[in-house]
Amino acid sequence: MDRFFLGCYMQQKEGTVPAFDSLLSEMKPARIIELGTGAGGLSVFLGIYSFATGCAFYTYDNLPRDRNYGELFKALGVNRHVCDIFANEKSIKELIAADGRTLLLCDNGNKKAEFNLFADALKVDDIIMAHDYFPERPPPGTSTDSCEIIYGAIAEVCDTYNIHPYQTDLFTPLRWFCGKREK
Repeated sequence: MDRFFLGCYMQQKEGTVPAFDSLLSEMKPARIIELGTGAGGLSVFLGIYSFATGCAFYTYDNLPRDRNYGELFKALGVNRHVCDIFANEKSIKELIAADGRTLLLCDNGNKKAEFNLFADALKVDDIIMAHDYFPERPPPGTSTDSCEIIYGAIAEVCDTYNIHPYQTDLFTPLRWFCGKREK
């Protein structure tokens, strides 16, 4: 599952960068909030996108990682935070709720809790995503990359806040749930 983007290590399936490029080109978000910087390669891609378009980009991780591309992040204007996202719930929700569309990526240590905590701050037409997703739990012994979140873990929140699966043909094979908040 591990790949590289412009030499930067990323924990994503092949095809992730073009899929995100397509989504971002269509969505034109005012801000991207990434919960879980991880190895940093996807963050580099999102940082380049934000630099090129003027979109604000915030990335949060609960651990300082060796591979985070600090100097590159600074040059791209990435707002990098190493902190407990749950202790910073209020400030993250304020970012999500700000004017303009938000793309929220849940890819930190507890994707279900992240998704369920921050979904209520989404506005109509905002998009929320969760990585290492499978629609349902794969059968035991099935060869999978990783399954950290299934639809059943977020279905109630999706129903409550009118979040509908979005671009599933594109993102589900890449192990991302993509949902759009509707009216």
